[in-house]
Amino acid sequence: MSHKDFVLELGNGADLRGGDSTKAAVRAVHDAIHRGSLYVLDYVDSFDKVHVEVIVAVPHPEMVRTDEVLQVLPVGQKSIQVVAGGLVVPYKADSTEEVIMANAAVRVWLEA
Repeated sequence: MSHKDFVLELGNGADLRGGDSTKAAVRAVHDAIHRGSLYVLDYVDSFDKVHVEVIVAVPHPEMVRTDEVLQVLPVGQKSIQVVAGGLVVPYKADSTEEVIMANAAVRVWLEA
């Protein structure tokens, strides 16, 4: 299948107190997709031709509920890859609560 890359957006997200990798990943993807408008979607005859690939980097990739992250995407055939990355810092110096930071790359491509 031939395709044309259309956009690559990057985003960051965090869960400040809950230590929830999924929440941080959702916020990172949300950040990425809300940086612009895809006017080309007005001219696509079927959203089945729109593909959205997500790569999310979080400190605890095994804890990410991928179905929840993909729900952020409004259209297209969706796929996700979760990899190790991001950042963990204590909420306070004397706290056991973790701040989880995630990074996301969202690529949109269209079938040619």
